[in-house]
Amino acid sequence: MMENVAVSVKDLHVSIDKKEILKGISIDFPKCAVTAIIGPSGSGKTMLLRSINRLIELIPRVEVSGKVWVNIGGKFHDAYTLDSSYLRRKVGYVFQKPNPFPHLSILKNITIGPMLNGIAKNKKDLKKLAEEKLKEAGLWDEVKDRLNEAAWRLSGGQQQRLCIARALALEPEIILFDEPTTGLDLYNTKRIEELMVRLKEKYTVIAITHSVDQAGRIADFIAFIYNGKLIEFGPAATVLKSPINELTELFITGKVLDGVKV
Repeated sequence: MMENVAVSVKDLHVSIDKKEILKGISIDFPKCAVTAIIGPSGSGKTMLLRSINRLIELIPRVEVSGKVWVNIGGKFHDAYTLDSSYLRRKVGYVFQKPNPFPHLSILKNITIGPMLNGIAKNKKDLKKLAEEKLKEAGLWDEVKDRLNEAAWRLSGGQQQRLCIARALALEPEIILFDEPTTGLDLYNTKRIEELMVRLKEKYTVIAITHSVDQAGRIADFIAFIYNGKLIEFGPAATVLKSPINELTELFITGKVLDGVKV
């Protein structure tokens, strides 16, 4: 596998209750780039994302076959033979709805993971790490005088950036975003879009988005998924301006895809 690949998915099939959701997807996600996954609701985007760090295993009656390789520490590992806790540290996940620990303080939300995983132990190191990650997530200036307040007091957009900082504190190399700006106002949407673009300097970013316009703003590469299959993958400008597949063009121009066979 190539050094510039962060995640390599080969012939991935996912079924829930014997219903096939993903139908043999193969894709290599580039390292230190933003890849946007687009496609209609129900096409399998979230199942693909959750297959990468094995959150999919938490779904009852799920069956997974194929291979997922993750490039961690400069080496490729079979994601399904790694310790799942370690995998989810190194391949972070940011959910559609912010999910901070509501009754823990802003500071504790960041430090509890590193403390439990032995990344930092004493208070001084933990506080330094929290400051660093809150700055990286673009939240420090807004919360530096409120670190001991409960996280539920933050706005929705601030909570989402806190969740991003929490993921960063676990020292990931790959970060998965599942429509992280859903329900947010334009200001917070812009902040998180800018953050995702900035993060590619150090991390690999793979992001589901319901918005083709957003994909155009944030992505270096775009993967279009329809009916459980990868229809098209390539540089964002190429996919958006000169798609190869007619289905891709129909989707990005807002045409109806219901019932179209692939």
